[in-house]
Amino acid sequence: MTEEQTKRIIVVLSPGRCGTSLLMKALGVMGMRLSDNLIPGNYANPEGHFEAEDIVEIQKELLRDLQAHPYMPLPDDWLVNKEAVARARKRLATIIQQQIDTVPTIWGFKDPRTNALLPLWFRIFNQCQITPSFTLSVRKPQTTVASYCKQYNDAPEIAELAYLTRTTDALHHTAADCFIVHYEDWFTRP
Repeated sequence: MTEEQTKRIIVVLSPGRCGTSLLMKALGVMGMRLSDNLIPGNYANPEGHFEAEDIVEIQKELLRDLQAHPYMPLPDDWLVNKEAVARARKRLATIIQQQIDTVPTIWGFKDPRTNALLPLWFRIFNQCQITPSFTLSVRKPQTTVASYCKQYNDAPEIAELAYLTRTTDALHHTAADCFIVHYEDWFTRP
């Protein structure tokens, strides 16, 4: 592989409950390297979530530090929370750099919280001289809302807000420069 190929990563974005675990598994089968510390499966995703546990925990911690709800838009000035953002940026950059330095192929990750945190991620990608490729996994809104309600016991209005906010964040922050994968196509147009 060339150095340029090793400096690329795939970031799978999604509002959640839209088939990202299936997508990550497929990308892994096609040769994309996944993290060694993936969150294990449970009753909702028996084969696993295919999410890097360390990235998920750092992003959860950052949202807590910012006193932000994971489904709601972040405050306009969230990047100026110097201490929390700087701490998360340093830890995430270390993970990314380690993956890029040790993985001989393209590496990728996913976490629905990433959508809102993309402005921070762009700073990390620039710092590490990485060119990200984005894939947005979507599903019919009504099916996603039903899945949210079942999985997280959320009210339909909260689930709709999560779908809308996270999808809008992904499209806005990437300037819609992403591959879009429709969950339903996995079963109707394999």
